[in-house]
Amino acid sequence: MEYFSVEGSWWLPGIDAPDIPGTLTFDSGGLTLVLRGGSLEPSDAAFGEPFAVPVVHGRTGDRQQVSLLDADGLALGIGPAVREADYRVDLALLGCHAEGNAIVQAEAEFDYLDAWLAPSPIREDGGGPDLITVRPGRTELAFAAVDNDNVQLVARVCGKWNDASVHLDRSCAFSVGCAQPVRWQEIINRRIRPFHDLLTFTLGRPVRMTGLRLKPDSASGSTTRGCEAYFAAVQPAAGSAVRSVKGANAPTLLTAASAPMGLGTLLERWFALWNELQEEMALLLAPDYAPFMYSVHKFLCTFQCAESLAKKRFDTRELDTGIYTERKRAVEEVITDLDHETVAWAKRKLERNDKLLKDLITELVRSTGAVGDAVFAAVPDFAAAVTRARAGRAHGGSGAEAVELVNLHWLSEILRWVIRSRLLAELVLTDIERRVLEREPFRFAVEQVQR
Repeated sequence: MEYFSVEGSWWLPGIDAPDIPGTLTFDSGGLTLVLRGGSLEPSDAAFGEPFAVPVVHGRTGDRQQVSLLDADGLALGIGPAVREADYRVDLALLGCHAEGNAIVQAEAEFDYLDAWLAPSPIREDGGGPDLITVRPGRTELAFAAVDNDNVQLVARVCGKWNDASVHLDRSCAFSVGCAQPVRWQEIINRRIRPFHDLLTFTLGRPVRMTGLRLKPDSASGSTTRGCEAYFAAVQPAAGSAVRSVKGANAPTLLTAASAPMGLGTLLERWFALWNELQEEMALLLAPDYAPFMYSVHKFLCTFQCAESLAKKRFDTRELDTGIYTERKRAVEEVITDLDHETVAWAKRKLERNDKLLKDLITELVRSTGAVGDAVFAAVPDFAAAVTRARAGRAHGGSGAEAVELVNLHWLSEILRWVIRSRLLAELVLTDIERRVLEREPFRFAVEQVQR
């Protein structure tokens, strides 16, 4: 989503009032509307109080329709005496006048989606040296039903041409058709974000959403593909060019071509897994959405993800219920002659039958088969090391348990490989261990800790 600033006139739909000139700006801070010589506030708003406007309509200097959803501001008075009024806007739709926050279709583009999908070339061979044949139109690459919504992966040819020049590009997108109208926030959080996570998770690198189109349920001017949409997305800043996702030096573990099942099946399984592990996914991928994150915070997010995943996947009890009950009763019988406070303290401790955190991490690492074997072969005390590192960095841990930042970084990297390996295995990637062991970034991370 490219930044922009556009002049236009703005008004509240259904209100008989003059249009107000102003500027809509989209930058790293989000969307801002600055009006000059007027205000959008309701007539009964008290001076200085915040207020919200659900829909604002506008028209740019080149006559393009614009809809702003959920604009917030402060009441400054009504009329030309107001020199300037500014508003924070949650969503801007370019190309239509929407009646409200009800979306029926979405289409998102990502910087690594074409590389991840690797669809067929748009150029067809056989035309001879003097003839170039291009495959036009829209191609459906995958389809899946997710909770009654239809999700698709599509490729199309887009560009411009005239009698003197032709410029065409292949464009890939993730498309969502809603079973019923939903708020735009819901379609982002329940459909777009999970797929964004899939790309980030399988590629092992930050992925940026480069474009978004939303189709309102009721709007004037909306096209078949919907309107260009802009909002303050939490994602990496625009930067370097797309790198190769292939080869041993790439952290990639899965692409469309290397999936052992159809893309539709993969999408269905991923959405099911993501719905179960939303919190764990947020923790694991937080460093990719915010790559400026400090090594300490990256490690803590990764460890918290590993801990939560292990507690969901493995038995968290240290002892079987029968053995635990017998030992608890035996200890309680021995301590009966001690003073009341000591007995009360001991009984509180005996109520816990939790497995040691180190043992949970060990179980998680070993569940990845050959990947875990490689980690423990290089670093036999890996589980203890990451647990000590967590104790040294979280909750005011002691200086004796602190780990140098460089080592903390590599411990975090290995743990991320372990988690990715475990979860991809749950998507029925039977050869995931081989894929991880062939990745140079994994081997390099293990070597750094081994030293």
